[in-house]
Amino acid sequence: MILLENKTIAEIVTDNINTAVVFKKYKIDFGFKGNIILKKACEKNNINVNNVIAELLSVDKKKFYLKDYNSWDIDLLLQFLKEIQHDKKQDEISILTDLSLNLDKKYSKNHPYIKRLNECIQLIKIKLVKKIYIEENNIYPYVKNLLKFKKNSEHIKNVSLEKNIKKLEKYRLFISDKFNEIVVLTDNFK
Repeated sequence: MILLENKTIAEIVTDNINTAVVFKKYKIDFGFKGNIILKKACEKNNINVNNVIAELLSVDKKKFYLKDYNSWDIDLLLQFLKEIQHDKKQDEISILTDLSLNLDKKYSKNHPYIKRLNECIQLIKIKLVKKIYIEENNIYPYVKNLLKFKKNSEHIKNVSLEKNIKKLEKYRLFISDKFNEIVVLTDNFK
């Protein structure tokens, strides 16, 4: 059994989505940089790992509104991601980009950092839409084919999965960098 301090942030949040509030409190990125183990994340942020562990262990074990999505059938999970999560993300980023454009038009003359803030948000939208497109049109169909062939005990050839995953990772890192730049530009959203 892996000790909690040796689990990655992503594993902890995947096991219990409710732990995300603890990471948010300590400003530990669980979304874009969740591949770091808890102990290292705490060291990097000068946070006492034992305090974080105590809070993580006290988090309610009841699952978030998604229930236990780790037990979902893959087809259901992919459908949920495509029809609910992706639509929600695209709606939210559209609202954010519209607000950002308006801020830029009205206030960037007196507050030059707003122009760069708007640029970051517009770039995030572009990469996020590309990322969603690759997931929905390349990754998800590939996964569905794998499942179909697995049921039929056939072999499927991996043509471009690795290439698409590398693109997704590149977009994820780009988006993370832009969000970090927004944090700096806005003095941690103040």
